[in-house]
Amino acid sequence: SMASRLITIKTFSSRMEAEMAKQLLASFGILSFVSADDAGGMRPAPFAYSAGAELVVREEDAEKSISILHSAS
Repeated sequence: SMASRLITIKTFSSRMEAEMAKQLLASFGILSFVSADDAGGMRPAPFAYSAGAELVVREEDAEKSISILHSAS
């Protein structure tokens, strides 16, 4: 179906790192999104006020995306 669930596969300490990972996934034909909203400190402790960024993919791309990022690190 068109309505894929989106899941966060990795949290980065900077938006730039997340954007680099997004480009890497794009080179494998995987669409991803960078979410850099800290939700006003409502997130759990380590990330509450950080400038971190999350990399989000469609659920069906998650497993492949994680292995691509893992082999690149």
